[in-house]
Amino acid sequence: MQTEELFFPGNAEDGAWTMAVKKYTPIASNEAKAETVTMFFAHSVGTHKETWEPTIERLFELQATSRDSSIFIAEAWSIDGPNHGHAGVLNERAFFERPQGITSYEWARGMQALFNSGLMRPGTKRIGVGHSAGACALILSTTGYQLDNLPLESIVVVEPPMLPKEVVAKLGSDPSMALAAVVKAVMARRDVWVSREDAEQWLQKRLPWNRWHPAVLRSFVKHGLRDLPNMTHPDRTTGVTLACTKIQEAAGFGYWQDGLDALKRMEEISATIPTYCILGAEIDMVPPAAHNACIKAGRSSVQRIAGAGHSVVQEKPYELASAIWKAVTERGFDPASSKL
Repeated sequence: MQTEELFFPGNAEDGAWTMAVKKYTPIASNEAKAETVTMFFAHSVGTHKETWEPTIERLFELQATSRDSSIFIAEAWSIDGPNHGHAGVLNERAFFERPQGITSYEWARGMQALFNSGLMRPGTKRIGVGHSAGACALILSTTGYQLDNLPLESIVVVEPPMLPKEVVAKLGSDPSMALAAVVKAVMARRDVWVSREDAEQWLQKRLPWNRWHPAVLRSFVKHGLRDLPNMTHPDRTTGVTLACTKIQEAAGFGYWQDGLDALKRMEEISATIPTYCILGAEIDMVPPAAHNACIKAGRSSVQRIAGAGHSVVQEKPYELASAIWKAVTERGFDPASSKL
């Protein structure tokens, strides 16, 4: 596949952060035989847009070898959260002064800026795919649109952290405390290495990275790290650190209301467009109640990826690609076809 990185200004009211996206186009083509679509991918907290590359590449391979497909993916796009990946480096000063990070709504408005930028191929139907917090932001990117004029024609959510309100109520006055252990682990994590090679060797020996597919880990070392110095470590003149700082990653776990709102919005849009739910077969971070709520809200077809937990994009990118391909090609764009 061919790749191109592009930049554009985000929502002015949110600070006009620089948005970073990558456009992927397949080399092999059978476009004349099928309906042309554009795919759009959003990553999880603490990762970056290139995390999706092994999955996107496998989707193009499946497309090239498919004898009879209902769609042709003409292009795929992956977007950095404004404080993640390459965007996090470009927006470093803004987020150094903003330790509270961003909400899913703010990231969603950055997605809307892309939808309205004219960069994406016109005249094609759009399929959105989001993982974890990226799934919430993806769903919320439909906010402000009428149900008969949504910016996406189909949505695939992967391990979405969308808890129903009755479960959130049981968590007490501060539901974010349920993730206190996760935040503590993020803040205690090592974030400086003498080189990318040193970082890769260190990550390969530790959870969760030692469960990741090698292609995804290599991508993280290349794109999820940045050269020093930076504003977080101004005294370090050599080596590498995280592109998304620990403070920004930890902040991403605090906006539990976004998950509630995304669940409600999914209930609304699933009556109009097909929605699909892909889950890890292993229960580790997202509880069954969230899985069940997503399935119910989306009225969706469901697939589970064996040998993967919440980090299914990182752990089983090729199997995930097969699941996405199956969902969007076998059921097409008829909303009625996506119902259980």
